Amino acid sequence: MGTRRKCWGLLLAIGTIASSACSDNEVTVCTTELRVSFPSARTTLRAGDTTTIRAQATTCGTRVVPMSWQYSVGDTAIAKIDSLSGLLTARASGTTSVRASGSNPIAVNLLPISVVP
Repeated sequence: MGTRRKCWGLLLAIGTIASSACSDNEVTVCTTELRVSFPSARTTLRAGDTTTIRAQATTCGTRVVPMSWQYSVGDTAIAKIDSLSGLLTARASGTTSVRASGSNPIAVNLLPISVVP
């Protein structure tokens, strides 16, 4: 009798596992990778032009991670940027980069900027 119960218990467990494997519920695996991008940023400007740079952090593919940003520019002779709003003003011909630093310390990226005459 004890062996028969064990067999039924084993069959029940196998059936449960098999039905779970055939379930319509999908499991999405998500990495904790954080990507920083600059959606729709203008990267070539004429001297005197302005544009607003907006950084965006995403994880799990396209899930946006809310955070605040601070911006800086590598060469202030070529462009200047408001550190909080991201308003960039092109000043003189050349290339530089905008650095976006998020409130999460690993959320950092550079955006190359070209200023043409």
